[in-house]
Amino acid sequence: MSARPPEILSLFASRLKARRLALGLPQQALGEALGLEGRIAQSRISRYEIELHTPDLKTAYELAEILGVSLSALVAETDRLGQIIEFVRQLSESQQEELEAQLAALVKPTTECELPEAQDEATPIDAMPMSDAEAVDSESKGDNE
Repeated sequence: MSARPPEILSLFASRLKARRLALGLPQQALGEALGLEGRIAQSRISRYEIELHTPDLKTAYELAEILGVSLSALVAETDRLGQIIEFVRQLSESQQEELEAQLAALVKPTTECELPEAQDEATPIDAMPMSDAEAVDSESKGDNE
């Protein structure tokens, strides 16, 4: 399930606002931390949060840094994926490597799965079992011949 670009922008806007509010940070303060001055600081953050303006990638990254989250978490396709990203960020490098190996084992490509061996010869269609309806139909045809 992949989010389309407008949905991702909407997710970014709502997550930006939610994170800012969770930190108790006014729009003005977040804008100033971003390097904006005066009324522009509050106005720009408000425009991001209500989707009237979209930050460029550099600005989005800086916003994430100021808010203490990864940009990946702000633009993740689902809230669950964003939360998982944040959990993984808290792990040590060795824990991340261990988790990566465990995840890779869980999502083995189907090409590595063991498939049943093919039979040497195909089963003739006449030798395949019939359903009850097919058997009755076959018997009634035999009576008419």
